[in-house]
Amino acid sequence: MSAEIKKKLLIVSLAISILYSLFYAMPLYMNSTFLESIWGREITSIIYTASALISLFLSFKMVKYIKKIHTYNFARIILIFGFISTISMGLTNNPFVVAFGFLGYFITQTLFWSIINILVEEFTAEDREGEIKGIFLTLVNAGILISPLIAGQVMSVLGYQYVYILSALMLIPILIVMKHYYHHIEDPKYTNLDIRKTIKEIRANKNISLVLLSTFILNTFYAVMTIYAPLYLIANTNISIDQYVGVIMPFALIPFVLLPYQLGYLADKKYGEKEMMISGIVIIALTSLLFPFLNTNNIFFISLFLLISRVGATMLETMNYTYFYRKVSAEKVSLVVMFSNMSTMSYVAAPLLASIILQFSDGRTMYIFITFAILALLSLNTISRLKDTR
Repeated sequence: MSAEIKKKLLIVSLAISILYSLFYAMPLYMNSTFLESIWGREITSIIYTASALISLFLSFKMVKYIKKIHTYNFARIILIFGFISTISMGLTNNPFVVAFGFLGYFITQTLFWSIINILVEEFTAEDREGEIKGIFLTLVNAGILISPLIAGQVMSVLGYQYVYILSALMLIPILIVMKHYYHHIEDPKYTNLDIRKTIKEIRANKNISLVLLSTFILNTFYAVMTIYAPLYLIANTNISIDQYVGVIMPFALIPFVLLPYQLGYLADKKYGEKEMMISGIVIIALTSLLFPFLNTNNIFFISLFLLISRVGATMLETMNYTYFYRKVSAEKVSLVVMFSNMSTMSYVAAPLLASIILQFSDGRTMYIFITFAILALLSLNTISRLKDTR
């Protein structure tokens, strides 16, 4: 494949990542409150855990089917399944349809995220790894920033369910673009996904295992804040879900758009990744620890506090991506899938841990944030052993 074609397909892959982020993020910060309104808090945690476990299982089977039917055909099946599942949540309040619709939405965003990561890595030049990953994360996070603004407006005017309908519609242009650009492209030479072999490979490579741990911590932060922060604020302040989704989160997510490119450039040209990884963990841990003690209804103050937490998350996310893909190529699909599924694993771990904490704390959500903060700080000693790339 010529350099010109690879450059063109990289641009297309980056464009698809924006559409994916709109599909994924429009309902992201209202999912837990929507499910809780139908199923209650404890069942909501179970639905998240079950969805994550099933998605994780399918992720590890994904390569087998990709090699058999081609990346494009597999992606098309997943996208159509995701469209039907997500739009079903917008067409009925039936508890079981909503639960299975959420399961389909979760599976789609998990599997397609792995596909996007594979495509972007396949068409990225090695000497621009940090820069391209910075651009990639900036574009994805721009979509995630825009999504709550759109969702907040739709929710306040039309209600929860129309957000899911609009989210599902984002998959249609992805299908069209992929059919035009990818149906004839030869797949990378994927290695078979052998879980035992992959785990052995991770354990044998200290640096890969440490960056995966760092990524798991980051995604556990995301899971805790995505599921439990809106529930906590709505229960303990006068802030509504419309204000949280449409006002607070768009402001808090600004660092994800402004910082990744600059951080990726710095990782390429001036510094290594380890120092910024550690700084990011410290910031997300301390802000998580302090979050339950805000005791304010001031929307600006809460937005600013959450923005600071996302500065730390942006640092950690960009460094995790840059470091990992310096070490791993697209053909190492088992490691790419493992890396991409740190988010899914965190959605298994966080609700399970939260359920235990809620059982022993009389349902007090604040202890979920405190426990995560302590665990994140305890991980610093281990992650500090990472060998920097510069």
